[in-house]
Amino acid sequence: MKSLFDRLNLRPQERRLVVIVGMAIFVVLNVWFVWPYFGKWSEVSNKMSRSQTMLKRYKDEIAKKPTYEAKEKELANIGELLVSELDLEKIARKQMSLTPGFTITTSDSRNRVSAAGSNTNRFFQEQMFTIQFNSGGKDLVDFLVGIASENTLMRVREMTVRPDPSQTRLSGSMVLVGNLQRRNTNTTSNAAAQRRRT
Repeated sequence: MKSLFDRLNLRPQERRLVVIVGMAIFVVLNVWFVWPYFGKWSEVSNKMSRSQTMLKRYKDEIAKKPTYEAKEKELANIGELLVSELDLEKIARKQMSLTPGFTITTSDSRNRVSAAGSNTNRFFQEQMFTIQFNSGGKDLVDFLVGIASENTLMRVREMTVRPDPSQTRLSGSMVLVGNLQRRNTNTTSNAAAQRRRT
């Protein structure tokens, strides 16, 4: 079987020239089309690694769905720690009676609902109650500790304190905020529909 060079009937020098030209074309083609993509493999490997890490993170988060749903039900049904619309004032007056040196001079008992932008989430809404007070230093601290120990979702959002005219006591104002459970309209309408059926 004859080789390609034998079929072309090339002399030795022509054969060398054909081999050199072929090698040059091979090198040029490699430089032009292959070498620029040598560094791409590491980039592709890094992208694959990042994608696999992200996929694992997503799968782990999806696996936690039952836990999140259980927590959502727990938050939706929570009630014993939430203050009702009247409790803000009741708690404040109760703590005042337990702290003899703390006096509420005036109060805004309208229990204003805070602006929509500051609402906590779809289960709770914030209710505010403002008081003006006169107190001794220790009595103010005792009042605040008493409010905190009530174990409700109630806190002091704002407080201003200044010496009173006698310069021996403190006076100021305080905004108490409590989380109220939103009324679930779906649950209410379902309950009403059930009553109508029976």
